[in-house]
Amino acid sequence: SVLRNQFSWHAVDGNSDPHLEHGSCSHTFLNDQTPTWTLNFDRPHHVDRYVLYNRDSELWGFMLEADQDNKSLAFAYNDLNKTNQGIYRIQSNAPMIPVSIVRIVVTRNGTDEAFVVLCEVEMFVCPAGHYGRECENSCNCAKEGENCFISTGGCPSGCTAGYQGEGCRTPCSKTYFGLNCSQKCNTNCADLLCQPTNGTCLSCIAGKEGELCDKELKSLGPGEPDSHLAAIVGSVVAFVVLVTLAVTSVLIW
Repeated sequence: SVLRNQFSWHAVDGNSDPHLEHGSCSHTFLNDQTPTWTLNFDRPHHVDRYVLYNRDSELWGFMLEADQDNKSLAFAYNDLNKTNQGIYRIQSNAPMIPVSIVRIVVTRNGTDEAFVVLCEVEMFVCPAGHYGRECENSCNCAKEGENCFISTGGCPSGCTAGYQGEGCRTPCSKTYFGLNCSQKCNTNCADLLCQPTNGTCLSCIAGKEGELCDKELKSLGPGEPDSHLAAIVGSVVAFVVLVTLAVTSVLIW
């Protein structure tokens, strides 16, 4: 039974407004002995986590049970703390077991009145590290293995190094790198360009070398050949020889 038209389906209407007068919460009748809210899926789902939006402190001491199609228990959670929480986030320890029925039950000891008030119930079916309508995308979070937001891919810890944006899919813009693209490439990088993940320079300005172009280019000692210059001279000589041979062949012909 329900209180003042606060029907069970109000908990899955997409509105988490906690004010009863706005008509978006589910509320069981005050005299129920074992007040229960139940959801039956049209087909089994692998539920990774549950989020319950409460009204004030009226849900403490509840129990959440998730059953398989054959009625056997897949997952259970007991709220043992009489702590006021507006939102409960519950991680399943058995996300790969398909769930068909979810129940939320409230019991009270002594004179405490028992009822179930739910302003929204969300269930996320993607395993940790994945998001999207079919869980087809991998999260790209700074904290490895973190659950990202299932609809956008956004990460509580921020994006992994080299990426930015709401879904952490956009590479850092030129001249930036690192977590959330918050660091600038070394000024010794040619054109200030570097790898977006770790800041390694694509090339160095004159006189610098090393991955970060933070080392002075070694000067040549007396009599030491410049390998770069030697390579250039060798290429020029080879080109001249080829041209000479080609011209000679034409004259002979």
